[in-house]
Amino acid sequence: SGPPRVTPIMTLSELADKVTIAYLVIHGAICWISDVQIILPDVIGDSLYHAIYGLAGLDAVVDSWASGQGDFLVELKPLWFKTFIYAEMLIQFPLICWLVPQWIRRNGSNNVRTLSVVYAVHVSTTMVPIMPELIAGMWREPRHVTLVAVVVYAVWVVCPLVMLTRCLASDPLWPVAAKVKSK
Repeated sequence: SGPPRVTPIMTLSELADKVTIAYLVIHGAICWISDVQIILPDVIGDSLYHAIYGLAGLDAVVDSWASGQGDFLVELKPLWFKTFIYAEMLIQFPLICWLVPQWIRRNGSNNVRTLSVVYAVHVSTTMVPIMPELIAGMWREPRHVTLVAVVVYAVWVVCPLVMLTRCLASDPLWPVAAKVKSK
């Protein structure tokens, strides 16, 4: 009769869904804990910013990351990088807030697919100039960007591509059980 059939713990699609949900939740948290600190002093002023994030110790966490990992983009806050953070907060963060419950509930509407593609493409395109800057920074003096920093940023390349592939390769995104006809 042959060897017993091995049933996978989860399908590749299910794994991609779990990775996407975890990534979206983490990205949403990082938006408000870390990334917003790059633009917040410009929006609400230094004193209010330090009252909010300084008292919570969150500014020290970001400063420690920037200096410890050589993340000169976070440390120097170039204008082009700030514009990406504004876009992240105005486009990506609202999409994250809407997409997380949709992915958890496996809402298979076309809106979920379309907005997931918009989100994934937006994040991926913002990473196009960021990654070469960081990789080149690994050899810049006086401080080098660490491999840890590059790998952390690479998550924002890989996970949106997983999400994009999942959305474009599956039709429908989540199969809906056939409805039973009632009399």
